[in-house]
Amino acid sequence: MDKLEEIYELQKKFTERFFKEKQNLTLSEVRNSKEDLVKWNKEYILALIAEATEVLNEVDWKMHKKMDLPTDARHRLLEESIDVMKFLLGLMIVNGFSLEDIYSMFKNKSKIVEKRL
Repeated sequence: MDKLEEIYELQKKFTERFFKEKQNLTLSEVRNSKEDLVKWNKEYILALIAEATEVLNEVDWKMHKKMDLPTDARHRLLEESIDVMKFLLGLMIVNGFSLEDIYSMFKNKSKIVEKRL
C-alpha cells in the first residue's frame, strides 16, 4: 500500500466510524438519501471553508504586514492544510468516490490546467 492509499483508507475508516458512531448512519444510507447527501455535502463544504480560512490565517497574508514563517508557523500551516485535506477527502468519500476515481480525475484535470500555462 502506498502512502496515498494509506491516507485514503485512514480517512475512509474515520468517515465510516464518524457516521456510524455519531450519526447512527452508514455511508450507503447517506448516499442513498438525497436529503442526507445534500445535508452532509453542505456540512463538509462549510468545514472546508472554515479550515481554508484557518490556513489563510497562518500565512500572514495581509499585504501591509511583514511575511514571516518561523518553524512553528510552518508547522501550523501544515497542520491546518491537513485539516483541509481530511475534510476534502471526507467529502469525496461520502459521495462514493474511490481512490482510483480521485487519481484519474486528478490526472485529467492536471492535463487541462497544464495546457493553460
